[in-house]
Amino acid sequence: MSADTLVKYLWPTAKIFDAVNSLGIRAGYISTGNIPPVAAPPAPSGWDEPALDSWIGYIAEKLGIEAVATRINCNSLPSLISNSAPCIVRHPSRTDRVAAVAASNRKRLTLLGPDKSTKSVSVEEFSSFFYAEQEKEEAEAVESLFHKLSIPEHRKSAARKAMTKEFMAESAISGWWLLRLLPGDSVRKHLRQNRITRDLIMFCLIYLATLGLTMAGWLIIGEGALSGSFSVAWFLFWGALLLAQVPLSLASSFRGAMISTKSGTVFKKTLLYGALNMNPEALRTQGTGQFLGRVMDAEAFEQMAQAGAFIAISAAIEFVVASLAINVVVDGANFFMLALLWGLFAAWVVYRYYRHSSRWYDAYREMTNRMVERMIGHRTRLMQQQPDCWHEDEDETLSGYMKRSKEMDNTGILLTTIVQKGWLPFGLMAVAQFYLQNPAPLHAVLISVGCIMMIDRALAHFIQGAQTVIGIMNIWNQIEPLCTAAFSARAKNSAVTNDYPLELRPKASSAAPLLQAMKVSFSYSAARKAVLDDCNLAIMRGDRLLLEGSSGSGKSTLAAMLSGLRPPDSGRLLYSGISSDRIHLRSWRKKVVQAPQFHENHIFSETFGFNLLMGGGKWPPEPEATEEAEEICHELGLGDLLRKMPAGMQQQVGESGWRLSHGERSRVFIARALLQQPDLLILDESFAALDPENFLIVLDCVLKRAGTLLVIAHP
Repeated sequence: MSADTLVKYLWPTAKIFDAVNSLGIRAGYISTGNIPPVAAPPAPSGWDEPALDSWIGYIAEKLGIEAVATRINCNSLPSLISNSAPCIVRHPSRTDRVAAVAASNRKRLTLLGPDKSTKSVSVEEFSSFFYAEQEKEEAEAVESLFHKLSIPEHRKSAARKAMTKEFMAESAISGWWLLRLLPGDSVRKHLRQNRITRDLIMFCLIYLATLGLTMAGWLIIGEGALSGSFSVAWFLFWGALLLAQVPLSLASSFRGAMISTKSGTVFKKTLLYGALNMNPEALRTQGTGQFLGRVMDAEAFEQMAQAGAFIAISAAIEFVVASLAINVVVDGANFFMLALLWGLFAAWVVYRYYRHSSRWYDAYREMTNRMVERMIGHRTRLMQQQPDCWHEDEDETLSGYMKRSKEMDNTGILLTTIVQKGWLPFGLMAVAQFYLQNPAPLHAVLISVGCIMMIDRALAHFIQGAQTVIGIMNIWNQIEPLCTAAFSARAKNSAVTNDYPLELRPKASSAAPLLQAMKVSFSYSAARKAVLDDCNLAIMRGDRLLLEGSSGSGKSTLAAMLSGLRPPDSGRLLYSGISSDRIHLRSWRKKVVQAPQFHENHIFSETFGFNLLMGGGKWPPEPEATEEAEEICHELGLGDLLRKMPAGMQQQVGESGWRLSHGERSRVFIARALLQQPDLLILDESFAALDPENFLIVLDCVLKRAGTLLVIAHP
């Protein structure tokens, strides 16, 4: 296919919104009747990649989807292409043109053109069209190397191909934006994207076929045993039925594993998205024990939901098949009424189990929270609390927990013994009485007995599923805030249509204040007195400001408002003359960066480099970013710390900080903020943990690297 043909299917950057919108509708991510308007200027041609990345991410978010910027090496290109669609691809040389990939597999791509027509191209044609110049440059480098080496002519072709591939492996490919559903989107769309519904239907059909083979096997072996005549042919047929269940069981397990993996992925993405979008103020009032309990419950929720779904499906299939079969063979009205009464009894016991288990979960959470909090504060208890007071309320807590456990276990025993085990003898007695009064063929008796046994198995699955559902209902109280935050974040981001990223706006005049607060007020609750009332502040570019005040005067609250962590109750915030409600919040936080107070900042359980560069936006970082991080560390006096670390920037530092002193952690927090290269840097009591010598070193680095600086300190 000629390059001129493919050029016709490229979109100009000014029409990227239309391309993203069309791909989203075609993939089912966007509803055609509910497209929010995006009142933003068109993307001009010739933008650099960061600006284009910001633009595509912004319009995708407003359309209710996600655009994931991807950067890989050439060796990973085939894998990326086969799993990319839908996506936007920028041409490396024609920087004002992008391709819209609507579908993809290992061999072919489907391109969507500006006129909404489609074109199928091979992966080789696509790669050659987009990356031919890059491959040509690498080939020229290989040829120049050949002139310096003595390679036989008959081996040059193979060597050229191998070396070009090796050179290309080190070349990074960027300009790919994968369009995906937001984790907070509807379950129906996620089911469609991951094709979970298809797997679920296949699982039901396979399980139904397995039950049919099982019932046929019961009929053959039962009739042969009770009639006293069992031929070799029937025996072989019975064995063939058993063997046929093996591939069906494997297929059922495979489909179940696929459903579990896909649904687990969606669930974890939703929880992570919700955790990252939770209100910080809601988290300030919760302790570490509550966070740990939420994590543990999230893992249990996923496992129980998956297990409960399969159990419920299998129980429903078994009950329906057994009921239909017994009603076809005999007049099953009496058996149906018997099963209904037994089911009502089971429902009453399940309800009692639910009440007792809810109380047990409350006691369990309370005990877990207290245990974790005391583990964290164990050193404080050792130093400041009398030993004879350590267990004042622990015995009472354990006693209540044991009482709730006993109540739940007693009801659980009633559920699994009387309700579950009592049905089989009761049902068999009813079948025996019916056939003693109404003689029937042998195969009818066998099918009836088999149906009673199948209902018994369905009842066992029902009880197991009911216990799982009860566990899910009790755990949901812990998981619900995360899911709610995910759903509300998606709705909020797509509802606001007049906020634009700062990177997409023309640069404002240097005469305007960089950041301005006009009569802003804030209070933590409507009933409390305002912490800030009619506060005014103007920060010009290049300013170095020191904000002093007593404890509780609102310094940190003002810093949180300026950095976009807390919206003001009244008043206006302006960046370069633009109101905060017209600027995308994520973009605002890139331009105004705050290093919070020591107790509100954190060293994460990751590498030293991650803790420094986590605010950079890209991971893994570019080599230049790592070099700059090391340079800043040396300027802040952390060079000796780096040399002590066996793995350097890759050293795992742990949640509490690997051998980091109070002052070293403070300097890590300052370095993290500096590496984000903000227009305004806010340091909230960041120098409090430094001795005079290190204070001067750190201050010199901050003044040199921060364009505009606001330092908050006590008088």
